Amino acid sequence: MWNLVGLVISFSLIVILVRSGKSFGLAMLLATIVLAVFSQANLTFHETLTVFKEALTSSDTLALVVGVSFIGILANVMKETGEIGAIIEDFKTRFPREGVLASIPAVFGLLPIPGGALMSAPMIDEEGKNLGVSRSARVFLNLWFRHIGFLIFPLATPLLVLSHQAGVPLYQLILIQVPIFLVSVLVGIFILWRETEDRTRTEKANSRKSGSSLLVNISPIFVSVVLFFLL
Repeated sequence: MWNLVGLVISFSLIVILVRSGKSFGLAMLLATIVLAVFSQANLTFHETLTVFKEALTSSDTLALVVGVSFIGILANVMKETGEIGAIIEDFKTRFPREGVLASIPAVFGLLPIPGGALMSAPMIDEEGKNLGVSRSARVFLNLWFRHIGFLIFPLATPLLVLSHQAGVPLYQLILIQVPIFLVSVLVGIFILWRETEDRTRTEKANSRKSGSSLLVNISPIFVSVVLFFLL
């Protein structure tokens, strides 16, 4: 009973602290401590400290921290060098503007860039306004297509953490989630189609870039994924 109460309080604490602008890491740490306190009936204080110590010194934990850190470094390098912007521009020359509404947040979702949803929002807002897409639909498309990639993308930190905590190999977890990923894509496409079907259809941009430019710009992500599976 007390474990359940502690769980409810912990999740509530996370929501309250994050909504008030506090660090997500701090919120998670405090929620963990609260949960540990309410679990004393099943776990003694000494056993709780042992669990914390083993978690902090575990080779799996250290490897996870290093992996997530390097993913963040790659994301910020691509942002600062303009690679992500170049990828977006490549998409704009290859897809109808309706497709850009899906491709822009999808690209920003490939790597965990802090505030990525806010970075892609102005682009979605501009393209969506030109197509007459409602504000609520623009918000939905931005968040939806940014996050569905987390279900199968091997460099997505939520997927890495889930695989580690559940003890399930990452590739196996990805295979399990492929069906729901496909369903999510279809749902997003349906909403996008519904919002634009009765409006003037836009044509693909006349300007064309060589196919190699997109491959060059997206190569850091591609190489990272290949190395991940090889190593």
